Amino acid sequence: MKKKYSIIIFSFLCYGTVIAQSAHEKTTAIQANFTEKSIEAYQQNSMDKVSELYQYLTLYSDKNSNAELKKQLMENITSLFIEENTKIYDFLSPEKKIINLSLLLNKIENKSYEFKLKPSYNSTDLSFNSWTNQYGIEVTNGISQFNFTVNQKIYFSPNEKTFGVKNKTVWDIKLGDILP
Repeated sequence: MKKKYSIIIFSFLCYGTVIAQSAHEKTTAIQANFTEKSIEAYQQNSMDKVSELYQYLTLYSDKNSNAELKKQLMENITSLFIEENTKIYDFLSPEKKIINLSLLLNKIENKSYEFKLKPSYNSTDLSFNSWTNQYGIEVTNGISQFNFTVNQKIYFSPNEKTFGVKNKTVWDIKLGDILP
């Protein structure tokens, strides 16, 4: 009899965990919280963040930028990403190498590279909390010009923010890996 009750209790605990996990996924899933039009607007907004990234990279690369500005730019760049150890396509290597964000920043510092986005992009692979943006990028250094098409993972997740005594869910866009 004890074995039977143990199995029933164990089953309820497992079932309750699955239900709780499922409820959490529904509240944090993109498609459960937004209409298709809203998702498209957030995807467009993500390209504004991508554009901001490349503007920061251009300023960071400028050899005329002072140390204090570079420090602020580095903080702004890393704050755009979901994590500092993000994988980045090495725009400066003839091989299709993948490096991390800090190594890319070291490679472009004081080299006067200019990064420009190509006008069109495509958002694909909408999943639970992310999608992929495919876009073109042009990198120049005054002598050479390189054109690339890259795929960048974009993360979209809810964060609880406190405004005075009120709590509100704010959805954040964070940049992820940039791969060929």
